[in-house]
Amino acid sequence: MKDKVIHNFLTDEGKLVVRDAVGEAENQTSGELVVALLGKTKDGNTKNRATEEFNKREIQGTAAGTGVLIAIFPHEHVVEILGDYAINEKADQSDWDDAVQLIVDGVKAGTPELGIKKAVLSIGELLTTNFPIQEDDVNELSDDVVISE
Repeated sequence: MKDKVIHNFLTDEGKLVVRDAVGEAENQTSGELVVALLGKTKDGNTKNRATEEFNKREIQGTAAGTGVLIAIFPHEHVVEILGDYAINEKADQSDWDDAVQLIVDGVKAGTPELGIKKAVLSIGELLTTNFPIQEDDVNELSDDVVISE
């Protein structure tokens, strides 16, 4: 049975808004962004579940170590952001906290897609500063919103 909470968190149009924001951000950086809506955790440990998804999606496998997962847990009302090794050398927790707040603000305003878009573009700016796009850059991970129960 489909988890209606995560499947209905974003409308189809909202998913396109987020996908387009990921593409826009990635056009400026060698970084790779993945936005995932994740189902209810068994034990409430969203950090562990986000780490599992990070590994499952092979976000740690990007050529330059510049993958970022934005894991949104609608049931738990939590957002976890994980960066690969190269990202973690440049970003600090306050960068992620700012992006999480943009998502929270969008959800509270009834426009989660706009909050996620703002967060994606904000992270994209951070990545562009430290990891500008390269001539031979390829899109290593899908820009589509991941839904994982």
